[in-house]
Amino acid sequence: MLVQSGFIRHYDAVGLTDGYVGSIEITYSENKDGGIVIFEDLCGIKMLKTE
Repeated sequence: MLVQSGFIRHYDAVGLTDGYVGSIEITYSENKDGGIVIFEDLCGIKMLKTE
């Protein structure tokens, strides 16, 4: 998998049951020393039913 500063990847979970949803967003950024830093934003929740 190619990794480069500025890349953003987003994945949504599929096949979850009982109103659950999940996703992950991964951001790649270059630090001051030229290395790649990886930031993750994870989400996993149960949607409320509104009537």
